[in-house]
Amino acid sequence: RNNMPLKNVHAARLTPKQAAARIKYSLKTLEAWRRERKNLRFHKVGGRVYYNISDLDTFNKGQETF
Repeated sequence: RNNMPLKNVHAARLTPKQAAARIKYSLKTLEAWRRERKNLRFHKVGGRVYYNISDLDTFNKGQETF
């Protein structure tokens, strides 16, 4: 059983505005991706959209160019 305090679970996810800033894409782009169901996984909790930080970081790693 996972006994992680609830506040830590919330800390592991970001709002769309925070997510857009973290991956350096516009909020409108994230909205379009949600409609098209592409590029980033998102979750709805109580009608609100959230992104897991780990998913955002994985996305960023895939966008790096060398």
